[in-house]
Amino acid sequence: LPAPAWQVIPAPLVVGQPPAPPVVQALIEAPAPRNEAQFGDAIWVKVFTTELEHPAALEDLIGGNPVVDNARTEIEWQLLQKDPGNPNSGQLESGYGVPVGPNAASIVRRYEFYKFAGTYKEEDHEVQFADGFGDSNPGPGDVGTYIGAQNGAANLNIAAVPEPETYAMLLAGLGLVFTLAGRSRRRGR
Repeated sequence: LPAPAWQVIPAPLVVGQPPAPPVVQALIEAPAPRNEAQFGDAIWVKVFTTELEHPAALEDLIGGNPVVDNARTEIEWQLLQKDPGNPNSGQLESGYGVPVGPNAASIVRRYEFYKFAGTYKEEDHEVQFADGFGDSNPGPGDVGTYIGAQNGAANLNIAAVPEPETYAMLLAGLGLVFTLAGRSRRRGR
């Protein structure tokens, strides 16, 4: 199964404004062609997204968990197929440069993969659609069996405001360091 390559792009900082939410993108690539002179095998992908107000944990990525099962559809259908004449073909980028919500501490995406069951051109193995259908609009019989799914998450590094206890521990630690350093200097070490 293709695995997503994640990228978290921080929003530019604006002086006097609170930090804006980042953009979370994930790139999926179709399988490489078996024959370099022909198109690769085509697969369908669906993308589901959930934004969480807390960091994602491993259990948030397991099927049967509401985080995965109740996700909203980000991309209904997209066909991925490598074209031998276009090195950038067969790529799906979810996120599309849209920032996550202002309260999101993490984002979870589920990618479902299905075989392409339609017809291929005999000469070059390129997908052939019936009129009115295309790479984001499968026709009857174009979607084949379920191949599998990939779940992934990105925890966003939101700067937390330290608790007062953290400052107290930091000051106590610095006080100890300065005390020990002062004793070492007095002893001539």
